[in-house]
Amino acid sequence: MVNEQLLDQSDWITIKEAADLTGYSKNNIQRLIRSGKIQTRRTAWSVRVNRASLLADQHQRLESLQPLYPSQTALAAIETRPPLARQQRNAEAIRLLTEWTNATEEEAVDQRDTLVYLVEHLDQQRSSYREIFPDELKQQLRRAINNDE
Repeated sequence: MVNEQLLDQSDWITIKEAADLTGYSKNNIQRLIRSGKIQTRRTAWSVRVNRASLLADQHQRLESLQPLYPSQTALAAIETRPPLARQQRNAEAIRLLTEWTNATEEEAVDQRDTLVYLVEHLDQQRSSYREIFPDELKQQLRRAINNDE
């Protein structure tokens, strides 16, 4: 009888143990519990997860490649793109970032004026008393602008 109880105890693990066993985060384990995908049992102080139920769910997920988050679906789609398509998309992103950082003198002036306007006006238009831009940042911006002029 005691051996059966000990065996039964080893079938039920804590959320932390479940996370360690599967490599999922504790939040993911709790999400699986809330969705009813794994069996649980409540004790006086904690929730226990059925090891077999957890491993069965993990095996099913791996077999069907069903992600825990929608963003994982998007990431999987990106990773399964042909290497040439990924390289072309990466090159386009790099070109766009380079274009933004290599502004002409006129564009740089426009960007600076836009930044000054945003820093001055965004804090004034807020319903919250918490400032977006700290005073120290505003002073640094004023000094930088004065040095440029």
